[in-house]
Formats: sequence, structure tokens, C-alpha cells
Amino acid sequence: MTEKKHAIDKLREFRSREYGRLSRIDSRMNGFHPMPWVPQELKREWVSIVKQSQTNWLPKVVEAIGERLNVVGFRDPKSGEDARGWELFVRNGMQDHQDLVHRGALTYGVSFVMVMPRGEDGPTIKAFTPMQMTAIYQRAQDRFPMLAGFKTKVYNDGEPDLEEWTVVDAESVKVFLGEADSAGDQYRLVEEYAHGLGVCPVVRFVNQESFSESQPPMSEVEPLFAIQERLTSLHLDMATAGKYSAFRQKYAINMDIKPGSLKPGPNAVWVAKSDGSNDQPGKFGDFPQTDTRGYKESIELTYKEFAARSSLPMRAMSPDMVNVSGDALEFAEKDLNQKVADRQRAFGRAWSTVLNLAEFAAGYVTSAFKHDATVVWYDNTAHDPLALYQGLMNLKSIGFPTSVLVELIPAGKLTADQIQEVKDFSDEDKHSMANRWFGYTEEGQRAVKQIEEDHRKSEGEKEAA
Repeated sequence: MTEKKHAIDKLREFRSREYGRLSRIDSRMNGFHPMPWVPQELKREWVSIVKQSQTNWLPKVVEAIGERLNVVGFRDPKSGEDARGWELFVRNGMQDHQDLVHRGALTYGVSFVMVMPRGEDGPTIKAFTPMQMTAIYQRAQDRFPMLAGFKTKVYNDGEPDLEEWTVVDAESVKVFLGEADSAGDQYRLVEEYAHGLGVCPVVRFVNQESFSESQPPMSEVEPLFAIQERLTSLHLDMATAGKYSAFRQKYAINMDIKPGSLKPGPNAVWVAKSDGSNDQPGKFGDFPQTDTRGYKESIELTYKEFAARSSLPMRAMSPDMVNVSGDALEFAEKDLNQKVADRQRAFGRAWSTVLNLAEFAAGYVTSAFKHDATVVWYDNTAHDPLALYQGLMNLKSIGFPTSVLVELIPAGKLTADQIQEVKDFSDEDKHSMANRWFGYTEEGQRAVKQIEEDHRKSEGEKEAA
């Protein structure tokens, strides 16, 4: 009978299989790309040019999507107010830490959030990248892992460095302590408790599901490595041409020029001396200079390919996208906006699972999987206040249910008091509400004046009738 593997050994074995890929992504995100080939005898001279030629557009891809992912509420559609899970989200500082979750998933393809019932102030919610946590799933599409864990370094005065492993499964949380890299059975169990959540309480945020069981979830940046290397190589070629051949170089043939009289640099002269076997006259000339326009065009085409593959708008990579209309910019960002909407859908489901688990752990609900509250994302698009106001009021006047109307309010654009006013709206409130909503902005003043004008016209028509 084979001996059962320790949980720590299982996690280590799984991590060893994925660490190579994750560390490669990590190093390239930090700008450590493969160096273009350079002849050995020229490496010392070219090292500064190579460093200056290295570009790194990969973080821009993550930033462009990540900056548009901001959870601002967990709304109950029946009341229009935030569900109690939102209180736990805020209490655990996830308004700030959510960035680690979103950008971690975009970068590595996956990230994790763990919910624990124990904490100083109720359940705890913690965020992890796959560089920090390892999770093992029975099937690739399973909602929860069979086993998950992470390690933390512990430093003791005068003692060897110790390692603390926190291991979580569907029943309990176990904390082990031992010397780094020891076998799992050499670690000492220092804490164990049942979490009572019924599942391994680690929620996975997947950037994009893989089409193959053997492949991990897809990263936003990994498919761009080859294009990024090509950009660096092209920049190096152009920098080399600019330093050594973008100027005219002179030559002298059959001339008796004293050694040391010529200095290296753009004006240097290449000398070819006669050995006296011919009587050809001496002459001067120059070599043609290298035209760098071809390099620039190649770099621009590669930028466009990078933008197309990553869904980045070209205005993020090219200075040519200036002084264009708002409609043109909106069209240019269409692919990016679609990708953001797709990530909001996928990550929104994961956040709902996290907050439902947190509510269950806090005793707010009797089941972690029977909640209809939805995650609310900050709306990054611009909204005209007058159009927003009038649109909401028109929908209210034709009988739209309050719960539906509240869902149409762009997240982050109205306060809770303003949402309440929409719910309690009546015709006579129109003028005072407009002042409170929009009176403090220039656009708002125009909105108020427009509403006042409409009101005067309406009163005049009533008197005339």
C-alpha cells in the first residue's frame, strides 16, 4: 500500500509544475526580456544600447483593463441598497485589495480570494496571486478546489528560518510550522479548526478559460511575448544604425596618414593604405548613410499588431491619435470596452461567490449559494447629467418598477440619497431635486436652467388653456 502524501507535499508538487510558466510571466512583466543576439566581441560596446532599446508594453495591457475594473457595490435588486456582504467587503479593505485580484488574473490568467470565518472583526477576506497561493482542482471547471494553501516565512531570533504553511480543504484550516523545504511530515501542526463552510473557501478569478484541460487559464500578456521581443529587437536595430551609420562616413585610399591623427566618431575617416605594389592615385570619398525610416515603419507596424492582439486602442501606443472626435475615440476603444465588459461579467460572478460565502460565514444568511444580489462596477463612461436625470424621470413616469430603475443608475455616478430620491420621485420634486443633484457643477447649472425653462413653458401652457 502506498503511503498517503502529506498536503504540503501535494501543494509543492503541483506548484513545481506551474512555477516555470508563472515566473516567466513575472520576470517579463518586470522588464526582463531575452536580450537580442549580439556578437560576443561587441557585447561590452553594445550593452548600453541594448539596455536603452528594451521596451516593455506588457504592463500597459494589464493597466488598460485593470483601471476600468472597480467594484463599488453589492446591490440587492429588491431594496436597491447594498447587501450585507458589502459591509464585509469594505471592512476587509477589499476596495483597495481588489486591484491585486483583478490585475493578478489579467497577468497570470488566474488569481484567488479566500474567505475565512475567523477574524478580529468577523470573517476575513484575503486576496492572492498564483505566485502566492496554490490551489488544486479535481476538474478544470470546478467552482472550488479540493486543496489550497500558501506559505509564509517566519524569522526567529537565533533560530533557523522557519516556514509556515496554511492548508485549507472543504472541512478545515490547518497551520503547519517547520524548516524551509523539509518534507511535509516534518512540519509540526500548530493550529487546526473546522471552518464550517462546506467547501474549500477559495474562489478563483479566471481571466479567460482555456479550451484544453491540459492548459491553464489564459493570461492577457503571455500571447504577446513574441511581439514584445520583436519590438525590442527593432528598437535595437534602429539604435545601432543611428549610432554607427546614420551619418556619412568618409574614407581615404592610398593616403599616407599618420597613426593617431584620426579620432573615432561620426567624422572618423576609414583609411586604406597602399602596399606600394600599385601606383593608383590617392582619393577621398564617403559611404552612403543608413536611412532609418524603414526601421520606424517596421516599429509602427509592430505597434499596430501589438494593439490589435491586445485590444489596446492605438492612441495608447501611437502619438498620431490626437485631435480626433469623441465618436472616433469611442470606436477606437470598442474592442477594449468589450473585453472590459467580459471581464466584469466573469469577475462579477466570482465576487458574488466571495461575498455570499462571507455573508454565510458571518451568519447573515442560511445558505452561501442562494443570494440574488449583484456586483456593481464603477461606470467609466461619461454621462450628461441632464440626459441622465431626464431619462430616469421619464422611465419612472411611465411606470418602470423601482428595482429596475435603480439598476439602470450608472454605478458611482449618484449617491445613496440621490438614488432614494429617484425611488420617491414625484412631479413636484423635479425642480428641487435638479438643484440638489446638479447645482454644484457647470453642466448641472445648465441642466437646472433647462428644467426651469421647461417648467415655465408648462405653466404658461396651463394658464393659456
